[in-house]
Amino acid sequence: KGETFGKYYLLPYWELELESGPNGYTGYNNIKQEQKIEIDVVFHSQQKTVDMEVQRRNQKSMFKGMKYWESENNDVTVEDYLPSSSFSPAMAMLHNHDILNYCTASNKHIRTYDNVTYSYEMHDCWTLVSAHCAEDPEYAVFMKKDDNKQMALMVFIGGHKVEIIPSSSSRYDIIVNEGDTFDISKDETYYFPSENIVANGDGAEKSYMFKIYKWEGTFTIDSFLRMTVHYDGSHVNIVAPPHVKGQQCGMCGDFNRDHRYEMLGPQECQLRNGNEMAIAWSWDKEGSGECPSVEHECEFSEDNYYVKQT
Repeated sequence: KGETFGKYYLLPYWELELESGPNGYTGYNNIKQEQKIEIDVVFHSQQKTVDMEVQRRNQKSMFKGMKYWESENNDVTVEDYLPSSSFSPAMAMLHNHDILNYCTASNKHIRTYDNVTYSYEMHDCWTLVSAHCAEDPEYAVFMKKDDNKQMALMVFIGGHKVEIIPSSSSRYDIIVNEGDTFDISKDETYYFPSENIVANGDGAEKSYMFKIYKWEGTFTIDSFLRMTVHYDGSHVNIVAPPHVKGQQCGMCGDFNRDHRYEMLGPQECQLRNGNEMAIAWSWDKEGSGECPSVEHECEFSEDNYYVKQT
């Protein structure tokens, strides 16, 4: 019944591409059953449609513009049955109940943990995006504009440092604790402290302090129960666990669930705009004396809220 339903439902959207030659249709009978099948799914939320591609060695089937269903009783959609590797339904549930939350920074905008979006201008000094500001901090995430006009990333995790610096439009240099520079390819994972690199999940380690995984053009730095960072050279996304609520500092805000007090500087007073936030949270790591500084005294005032709640 399931197979019949699948054929009936997918048939109107089916497009088929066959390859020719030794690896094409003429060699179909020689393909082993264990050959890999790749399935790509793209959701179009506004149109309420989904595109799906099923790729096998000798053919590609494409299903374009499929309308996906929604349960009228339980508000459940097809997206709930196809969890994303980056934001699954379980993660969405934790986020919707304010158990987990995220902050996103591009080179022009910040979306804070408490759902406030503001604009700013990124400079070429390291700037604190988000940190666990406690007596024994667990992590800190910095960004800056690099020589290629992209975003460079520096993350401290439990006293260890990870830098990911763009070396071109599509390649990156990874440095861990001032060690040798390396890079990882798509579907490869670097584990620390073993420093092993494995591909496609083969030899995955169960015990590690943090790991760096690359999927498509995005790096994910994950430290269990500490934080998760997604980075692609132009954006950084940080997922914060619940035990750091109200203990955050940096451009992402304090994660206290109150959006009225987001633009706080290191002295815990309110700043006037995003550019002042970027300046106040800058770090002159090299001691060059060339990093910008706030031009006026920072004073707390409820009249200085120039943020936009999204």
